Amino acid sequence: MKKNRIVLYSILILFSCLFLGVGYASISSIGLDVEGEASLDKQSGILISDVVDGINTNSSLINTYYQTNLDSTITLERNNLSSIVTYQITILNKTETPQEFEGIIYDDEWYDNNDIIIELSGLSVGDVVNVDNSITFTVTFKYDPNISSITNNILNSYINFKFKEYEAEPDPLPPVLNRGMVPVVIDNDGTVTTVNEEDPNWYNYSGNKWANAVLVKSNGTNTRSYYLSNDGVEVSQSDILAYFVWIPRYHYQIWTLESSSTGNEQEIIIRWSLHEEVKSGTQIGEYRTQPGFSFGNKELDGFWVGKFETSTESSSTCYTSASANNCNNINQDPRILANVYSLRFQTFANQFQTAIKFAGGSMSNNVVSFSGNTTFGLETDSDSHMSKNTEWGAVAYLSRSKYGVNGEVIWNNNSTFLTGCGGTLDSYKTSTTACSIPYGGNTSYPQSTTGNISGVFDMAGGSYESSMANHGNTTKSSGFAAEWFSNSNNAKYYDLYDSSIFTGSSTTNASFCTVETCGGHSLFETKGWYGTSSGFAYSNNNWFLRGGGTASSLSSSTGIFASNAISGSYLSYNSFRTILVNVE
Repeated sequence: MKKNRIVLYSILILFSCLFLGVGYASISSIGLDVEGEASLDKQSGILISDVVDGINTNSSLINTYYQTNLDSTITLERNNLSSIVTYQITILNKTETPQEFEGIIYDDEWYDNNDIIIELSGLSVGDVVNVDNSITFTVTFKYDPNISSITNNILNSYINFKFKEYEAEPDPLPPVLNRGMVPVVIDNDGTVTTVNEEDPNWYNYSGNKWANAVLVKSNGTNTRSYYLSNDGVEVSQSDILAYFVWIPRYHYQIWTLESSSTGNEQEIIIRWSLHEEVKSGTQIGEYRTQPGFSFGNKELDGFWVGKFETSTESSSTCYTSASANNCNNINQDPRILANVYSLRFQTFANQFQTAIKFAGGSMSNNVVSFSGNTTFGLETDSDSHMSKNTEWGAVAYLSRSKYGVNGEVIWNNNSTFLTGCGGTLDSYKTSTTACSIPYGGNTSYPQSTTGNISGVFDMAGGSYESSMANHGNTTKSSGFAAEWFSNSNNAKYYDLYDSSIFTGSSTTNASFCTVETCGGHSLFETKGWYGTSSGFAYSNNNWFLRGGGTASSLSSSTGIFASNAISGSYLSYNSFRTILVNVE
């Protein structure tokens, strides 16, 4: 086979010299793209320009390198499982466009020893080589750490460092302000200032600064009309009724098809979406539109998420003396504020009916309708509702990307359910009545999805958060009528996990997930990240809780990627998150 390869290379090189000229700058010839058998695929002008010996290369041989293809015979030490061989490789881009690395491709026919694996250092999937630029990286050949003995120490391989033309990433879709929303910027001390929606300082997702907006009183220190009409004025804290953060529409790159686990945390690759653009990838490396941006039949440019857990009006009996008797009803006037106690002691149905109040929603005979709400200034272009798993996942995945904190969101470890709080890095896993890092009292906020004040708070710890995500269209203790699930117009308000597919228990149902059924829900793809719990709704406990909480002591259930199962009943430690969308 090697003889045939050499003949094939010789023919190709001769062809290049005769018809295309000689030299790197002039090569735009046929590259080899090997998939089982040799096939010809143009990869014009992106090529290996240099290979330099590294470690233990004396017994190994680079037979040929041509364009981005490397033919090598690697010999490792026969009696040393730690033996490695490295080469330093430089790839040059002489095309007319930037080139993006897709990965190494080969077939078993061209890779004859699977006990030896390849590791790259300095070159990762998604890296871009600009025109007339090069990238230098290290290729290491080593024994697979899963083998216990050496049966073959020689690898004959033909690999292709596959590149494709780079598609420049679009900017995030701009926030869609519902009528009545006031765009604002927030200083580290919590000072809120109005900003023109065209002002480039409003947000910068590449700089981890997410767009914020507030709902204000009709008449307070200043009128709502004044705040809507004047840029650069400070908004009185007493005038603010709710804070929201914009989550722009995006696609995420699939990185696993199986349930993850602790220790497999990684950056989530995000690509901003165009208007109504849908990507339906199902394989690793492909992009898939985050499902939280589909709302019924409408493809959203993004949605507004409550910056904090939902609370209630501070003079209410429910707020001053929280209990099921005082709170488990639909009479609460909701708020979304920092440094207040979250609203708890409600069933899922009462939480849902409280969330829809922001946009003037009501529910009668299992039908949800909206008429606007003058208290908050929202009109008929608005729909507010309780967060679903898909919307929770949209925020969580963005937080673990380069546009967010891109690491663990530190817990709100305040055991009194005070919103916006965060623990210190050395004590955030210990429950406390104190607020170690209060909102508006610091220069950085590790408890935020961005690590700064522009992000979303309380998504790890604080109260457990009820999620409108249901197993089998069953009501249990939620307070919803069975007929609620029969109304097809309500389907957009909850995520459904089919009981004929998810037939297991809280601990096993995640294993039935696929990207089609659970992708983007922050369930199987991020299962166990940072040691969090991964309970899944099932027949007995058919609803989800998200984020963990600090009811009495912290446990592995806490974290932005955590999930638990519940029957939908009221608890002393579960609140909820409000979502606001534009439906025009």
